Amino acid sequence: MSPDRPVSALFAQKRPLRSLEFFPPKDDAGVESLRATATALKRMEPDFVSVTYGAGGARASARRR
Repeated sequence: MSPDRPVSALFAQKRPLRSLEFFPPKDDAGVESLRATATALKRMEPDFVSVTYGAGGARASARRR
């Protein structure tokens, strides 16, 4: 999926979608782990991914890398 394409365009296709949800890392080791995990899961060819902020006290402003 192109990063500038809205998710709504995918839903309009009326087909099953595959998405991945990530939780933001809390420290630098978590950032590296997230990168490795995202790279490994890329072969699944998700239609889109989301990042859930606020779970476990994470804030969007805490990690923007």
